[in-house]
Amino acid sequence: MTSTYAEFTAHGPFRVREELLTDPPRRTIKGFWRDGFWKTDPELEGLAHRCGCYVFAVRRGKAITPHYVGLTTKRFDREVFNQANVRKYRNALRDRRRGYPVLLVVAHPTRTKINTKNIAEVEDFLIQTASVRNPAVQNVKGVRRPKWLIRGVVRSAPGKPTWAARQLRSTLSLRPVEAASKPMQPTARRVRRG
Repeated sequence: MTSTYAEFTAHGPFRVREELLTDPPRRTIKGFWRDGFWKTDPELEGLAHRCGCYVFAVRRGKAITPHYVGLTTKRFDREVFNQANVRKYRNALRDRRRGYPVLLVVAHPTRTKINTKNIAEVEDFLIQTASVRNPAVQNVKGVRRPKWLIRGVVRSAPGKPTWAARQLRSTLSLRPVEAASKPMQPTARRVRRG
């Protein structure tokens, strides 16, 4: 059976050379971002001419915190490190305490027929998810802060969730915000007997 979904693929995280983000923009830096960065890794080289979404983040240990989500319907190598984006990356780096910058890429499934609507939907999803993980995400468009929560399940204060909240989280494969930076551990299933 064939899938009717557009199957985007995730790539990365790729480490970004920090000194190129903190120095004032120069012609050599622009040339590096336009060509050199995409040749630092064979996987990146294959992604340079594709399109889709990207997430600029800061990695600290195993935790990766998103700071900006963007999209391109043309080519990653022409959009990801444009002047406006580099400014946003610099702001994110200035506010961090530790860690180093990384780039994650979500590539569109085909190289020929580009579905801009699908790319925009994926970007909206990534922005929403990133803004939950990091309320200080640099995006302006697409950040809608929900005005609701489910205690112990979604956007709730720290504390021990109820048994029912844990069951709902498990059923929906959700994890609490305070554990979002940790790898998801298998949860023991407890079945209430009658």
